[in-house]
Amino acid sequence: MEQLRVAFGYAARDALCAAFDAARERIDLECYSLSDPAVIASLNAAAQRHVAVSVHVEAHPSRYGRKPDTGERPDAARPSSAVDSLRRRFVAGVALVAEDDPNVLMHGKAAVVDGHTALIATANLTTCGFESPGEVLVTDAVPSDVAAVAASISGSAVSGDYVVSGPAASLRARLQHLLESPGDLRIATEDLSDERVVGALETRSAAGHHDRVLIEADCRVSRTQYQALAQLRAAGIDVRTLPTGYMHEKYVDGGDEIYVGSANLTRNGLDEARELGIVAPALALGQGAQALRAGFDGMWSSAVPA
Repeated sequence: MEQLRVAFGYAARDALCAAFDAARERIDLECYSLSDPAVIASLNAAAQRHVAVSVHVEAHPSRYGRKPDTGERPDAARPSSAVDSLRRRFVAGVALVAEDDPNVLMHGKAAVVDGHTALIATANLTTCGFESPGEVLVTDAVPSDVAAVAASISGSAVSGDYVVSGPAASLRARLQHLLESPGDLRIATEDLSDERVVGALETRSAAGHHDRVLIEADCRVSRTQYQALAQLRAAGIDVRTLPTGYMHEKYVDGGDEIYVGSANLTRNGLDEARELGIVAPALALGQGAQALRAGFDGMWSSAVPA
């Protein structure tokens, strides 16, 4: 039975805006980076309808060598100018919270609308994020999942039926279980450098699996990714990258079960950052599971050896 709905690219933006446009009481949103005009307009319109709108963004998005929209490296003592600019784009009714915990990067992309619908994305809520390959939005109305997303936005790592959040051991444990799937894996991830994930894939290859791994090979994403890439290639694992476009997807498909979320397959993503995702049976995703696979296969067909 389909319990989760999936949208891609600009359709993901449309689904997100439609949920905000339908809000009547409250919108709670967290995102690593937010600049898309349509999303901002929908949030402003909701606030003008007297919907309580709260937006949490990462105050220092260029930490860990990441690529914020501005390319800026802000002073660690104060929120970045991107946050100041965003504040000026919101109407007075939108509460903007700059998350500035020096030890925990806020990397989730998720929202709860009116306490009954959760939306979880893989890419930033920016024009670049929506137009680049790999933007996926999952809409989830399972009550335990909605509560888990709401808790994560407020700063607590709580899991639901399908939702996994970090930093918490359950996020890595659920991903590790997927890496033990009996069938061959489809993996698409912006960054793959975690030693335990690399080791699990090497073990799978030695056991005869033919997993397919699609990564974003831009060295500015992770200084350790090329070392991980060398290990995967040495183990005979088929690893590819897209020749054009910045690939944002975070997707692991074990056949019976699928992960989609904000966490990359890195130590920071799996153990340290504030992240949100779903690990769900393919049946719960319904046609979305087939759409995710078709999207991966389409990217794979145009990808080149990494």
